[in-house]
Amino acid sequence: MKIDNSGVIISQTTGKTESAKSQQPQTTNSDTPQQITKTGPVDLVTLTAAATRMQQLEQTIKDTPIVDSHRVERAQQVVSAGSMSIEPNQLAAKILSFEGALNRSRNGV
Repeated sequence: MKIDNSGVIISQTTGKTESAKSQQPQTTNSDTPQQITKTGPVDLVTLTAAATRMQQLEQTIKDTPIVDSHRVERAQQVVSAGSMSIEPNQLAAKILSFEGALNRSRNGV
């Protein structure tokens, strides 16, 4: 579909050329609102508040880094200094917890 971004539309009721900025979208008898331009009908889309909020959240997620760089830097410092301590029982519990969650997700539970 070709989109005319020239800002000039032809009024549905009068047939006169007007600026798109001064005219609200017109609706026809069909289910979807349309504007008549000099190149033909143009479909319009109106987003609900929920859809707009979802788009904002998606953008926030895209803008959020996947890796916490401060945490990585702290871990590098601890490893470089040789002061990293590993608690075997805590590590084993975390591994079991992760594996259990992974199995549940694979089984659809």
